Amino acid sequence: MLKKLLITGANGNLGAVCRDRLSHITETMRVAARKGLGEARENEEIVYCSLEDKTAVETMVEGCDGIVHMGGQATEAPWSTIRAANLDGMYNLY
Repeated sequence: MLKKLLITGANGNLGAVCRDRLSHITETMRVAARKGLGEARENEEIVYCSLEDKTAVETMVEGCDGIVHMGGQATEAPWSTIRAANLDGMYNLY
C-alpha cells in the first residue's frame, strides 16, 4: 500500500475515475487540479496547482510515493494553453 498517491487532473473525466477507484491502494490520496475539486473526502488532501508553475508542482509532489498524471489540456485550445499545461506542465512534473 502506498502512503501517499497524487492524482493530477482529479476533476477531469479520467482523473475523477481514478479518484473514485484508487483510494483503496493508498493511506492518503492527494488530489490536484487548477480548480473545482469540491470537498475533500476521507483520507484526501486537496491541492490547487497549475502545472506550469514549477515551484507549485515541486511542492505538490513532495512526499508522494506515486503519481497518476491525468492533468493537462485535453481539448482544442490556444497554443499558449496547450504549451503551458501539456509541455511545460509535463516537464515540471517529471
